[in-house]
Amino acid sequence: MKTLLLLFGNMLKNSAIIILSFIVLSCSSDPKKGFIDEAHRPQDWQAELKLTFLSDTIENGVEEIVLVDKTEKGDYQAFVDQLFDLAFSGDVKVYLPNALSEKTDDTVSPKELYDALEQLDSVQVENLLTGEFSDTVIDNSFKKERTTFLEIECKASKNGTQIQLIPYSVSIGEQVFNDDGVLRGFKPNFFIQVNQEWKAEGLDISLTLQTDSLGLFKPTLFTYYRGNNGLPFQEMIDLKTGESIEAQINLGFDFSDQSIWVEPFEVKKPLVNAKSNEA
Repeated sequence: MKTLLLLFGNMLKNSAIIILSFIVLSCSSDPKKGFIDEAHRPQDWQAELKLTFLSDTIENGVEEIVLVDKTEKGDYQAFVDQLFDLAFSGDVKVYLPNALSEKTDDTVSPKELYDALEQLDSVQVENLLTGEFSDTVIDNSFKKERTTFLEIECKASKNGTQIQLIPYSVSIGEQVFNDDGVLRGFKPNFFIQVNQEWKAEGLDISLTLQTDSLGLFKPTLFTYYRGNNGLPFQEMIDLKTGESIEAQINLGFDFSDQSIWVEPFEVKKPLVNAKSNEA
């Protein structure tokens, strides 16, 4: 009798453990609550950009405002790496470019993105000892470490003296050079939709980050089409020909929320410009 009661007690204990485990698993896998492995979850990225806006140029209807980055603590590489990883997380909408490097309408899965970026080439290599040729496979796939260009597309508007940028898309790719080593442009390899819940009106404008000769990412350009409706960005920031202006812009990225945010900012003239205007 004691043996039977002991056996029954053990069965109840095991059943309780199984039920408790099921409850914990069910709660932790609730997508609304979001079970997050804090050991592997990227920390939110944030930087205070200190930028100087230089006079702009216009070519083929595209206006470029050159930026000089004076940010002291801006680990842009971490920002780029997190966005690259986000594209393969399955938690965000990802698009491929068409033949004109424009974003297509159909989203792709992480597996489809991987297949699209994979590029294996076969070349013949001569053995210097035997003189025989053999096929060798070269991996030219686009990977995180090959990223040299990132562009954040935003809606720009002005409220009083403050400029507001609302990011909605990011393109990641590489710089393209000609045979003489001169930069020809940028090649986006995929696009990520961010801030899916945000709705904003304004001027379409892009913030470009690219690597320099040392391989370090820096903000380099603001670009937009002059044909867009709304107040031109040059007038929005009151950038006059031959002058420069400065701004401190708080830029941040939340991996778990798939959002990039920019705090409203104001622009000001450097002290050199201010003194020359007073004179």
